[in-house]
Amino acid sequence: MDSSNGLLIGAVVFFSSLMLVSTTSNGSNTFKVYATDNCDPSSTCSNVDNGEGNIQANNCTDSSTCENQANGNSNTQTNSCSSVLTCFNTAEGNGNIQTSICNNVGGSFGGGCNNFASGDGNLQNTKCNNAGDCVTIAGGNRNRQTVDCKDIAGRCVLSGDGDQNILRLNCHDSTSCGTFEEGNGNVHSTNCNNVGFTGCSNVVLGDRNVGTTDCKDVGAECVTLTFGDGNKQAMDCTNLSGDFGCRNISFGDRNEQPMDCTNVGTKGCENLVFGDANKQVINCKTVGDDGCTNLAGVFNPEPSIGNVQTINCRSVSAGCTNNSTGDGNKQNILCFSSTQCTNQNDSPEGGNTQKTTCVNSGTCQNDGTNTKVVSVRSDNCESHDPGTTTVCANNRIIFRPTS
Repeated sequence: MDSSNGLLIGAVVFFSSLMLVSTTSNGSNTFKVYATDNCDPSSTCSNVDNGEGNIQANNCTDSSTCENQANGNSNTQTNSCSSVLTCFNTAEGNGNIQTSICNNVGGSFGGGCNNFASGDGNLQNTKCNNAGDCVTIAGGNRNRQTVDCKDIAGRCVLSGDGDQNILRLNCHDSTSCGTFEEGNGNVHSTNCNNVGFTGCSNVVLGDRNVGTTDCKDVGAECVTLTFGDGNKQAMDCTNLSGDFGCRNISFGDRNEQPMDCTNVGTKGCENLVFGDANKQVINCKTVGDDGCTNLAGVFNPEPSIGNVQTINCRSVSAGCTNNSTGDGNKQNILCFSSTQCTNQNDSPEGGNTQKTTCVNSGTCQNDGTNTKVVSVRSDNCESHDPGTTTVCANNRIIFRPTS
């Protein structure tokens, strides 16, 4: 074999092993790189698109970086990575589709799975197992982001800045889990399962947003903060042990806060609203030292008006309380086998109603105007002030007529 044939065969072997193919198009200014799954540990597997309508794919193993970059519109990017340091998609434009399936990424050495989108109508999906961090950030409108994270050594983060975005974060077996959302008309769901000492948190800035947070077996507090009007933030808290609990806090009007609390630790569950015409509902079962509480305008400089507070309280050692200030508020408690159930209104002037129904509980009490207590097998039954009715069946019946 002459030297020219040897050089030719060597070149074929070299380029076949690398499988690095570049194409350019003068019309669309497109540059594509396709990387195979045999990158060495120090290499970088990258796809870069500058243009529109491009399709990219990465299959990387044992490399430092697995990366897709789209600078344009209507590009499709796919990462399938294993045993890499970082795995991420970056899109600047509109209508891009990004998918990352990442296993054994970064770990204790840092790195992780990341999606970054800047534009409108982008679709981002990340499935990340055994990684350092799992982060998705989008700036724009009508974006859809889904993140499924499992066995994450660092953070699970989902962040959106814009309107009408749909954000979904599923986080299992990680140290933290959080969603930050700024804009209007957004929908987000955060599922935190077996999350460590930093807990699960959501922050929502804007109006007409809808969110759900599921916290199960979380080793710290589960908190949602909402700043705006017409928002609906639901929380499901299960098996929060130790000195932790669930808090749902909103600043604004016409917000809804439904909360389910089961087997929650010493801090219990709390809905707190600052504003008017809000609706708070807590389903509370087997909750620790602080019990379950709805607070409407209690710490506000101005009284809150027209709020609705409801608690279904079962087997709660510290009891359940509705507390509001102002006028036109409605407070209802249904209480089973709990130490105390109380409706309270500070500085009422008119239009408030309170109703407490107790079965086999301790103190059953209303403190306000237009109140009604109905109790069976409870230790103590009280309604205060004019316009009250008390029916207490525990070897005795007491009627306190309205006046």
